[in-house]
Amino acid sequence: MRNNRYNVLANVTRPILSSIVLLAATTTIAVAQPSAASLRAECDMMELRRADAVRNPGAYWLRHHPDSVFASLRVAMDEERWTTALSRLRGELETHLENRHLDSVTYQRLSAELSLDGGLLRAATLTPKIRNMRAAAASRWHPVGNPVTGEYAVFNGPRPVALASAATVDRARAICWASLAAERVLTRFNTEARSTVEVELERIDDLWDGFADHSYAQLPWELALNAATSMRTGNLEPPGHQYILLHPEPAVDISGGKFPDWIRSDALSVPIFGVIWYNPNRSSFYGVSGGAVLSAKQPVGFNVTAMLGRGFSVGYVRRNPKNAVSKSGVIVSAEVYRFLSGIPELIGKRKEEALKQVMSK
Repeated sequence: MRNNRYNVLANVTRPILSSIVLLAATTTIAVAQPSAASLRAECDMMELRRADAVRNPGAYWLRHHPDSVFASLRVAMDEERWTTALSRLRGELETHLENRHLDSVTYQRLSAELSLDGGLLRAATLTPKIRNMRAAAASRWHPVGNPVTGEYAVFNGPRPVALASAATVDRARAICWASLAAERVLTRFNTEARSTVEVELERIDDLWDGFADHSYAQLPWELALNAATSMRTGNLEPPGHQYILLHPEPAVDISGGKFPDWIRSDALSVPIFGVIWYNPNRSSFYGVSGGAVLSAKQPVGFNVTAMLGRGFSVGYVRRNPKNAVSKSGVIVSAEVYRFLSGIPELIGKRKEEALKQVMSK
């Protein structure tokens, strides 16, 4: 009789327990998979503000809303107390961890990005004009959504924090709201530095314009030499000096004694090696070179030439004094390659490409 009672009780309770387990599993799945719409409402700032108009997330979340966090840090940011602001952002993550809205792994990853013992703190202690923007890349904190799948991720790249892995909507909200707050604060952090960078890029743009219009042309082997010796990695300015190597130029050779005994002849000046230096705004240059002179009416001579900018050079030609025919004299040469090869247009095009690449980083 007792066994029958147990059997009856088991037959009655088994379906009920199964229903409870199935309901719990279904609820867990629903909670573990925040919908694309709910993620968008938490991770997109415009959608978040639209959602705020029709919902009340509660006192806890109102305190940790990105707008609330930014407003609470306004005084510290106005007073340039960035270590205080960064500490508060890290405190947001700690609060979410304590309230179990962040798991420890995600907390460690987000906290590491705001590490106060790394480059971000060093940047925060600098004056705005020399602050390193790359130490506080605000755009990395922007939650990026996939328009097809609706999935969101922070630190989009090789090691993203994917919101699809968030166990609940609250955890997704904690990640997104903390990230949106960090993005706004770091964008403000970069404001002065960004203005400084824009001014600096305009200055560099003007330098390249001057270099394109007034620089001394370079032959292929000179380009290789100067690229290897004058262009430093990371330096965006045009070269301040330039080497000359085997650079033939048309010239006029004026040799002889006193006037009217001068002999004028067409010549080819071949600077073997030389150096030129540009003025600060790259609108002119000066330099010296040494080489050979091949003249139509005189033997080969050797010269030292001074370059005075704008493509003209004046030098002294020395010839063998024991040769009765040869005469030392003066040579005037002109640099014509820059007018024939479209160098200014090419430099201008490459400059625009380089500046666009820098601004996109």
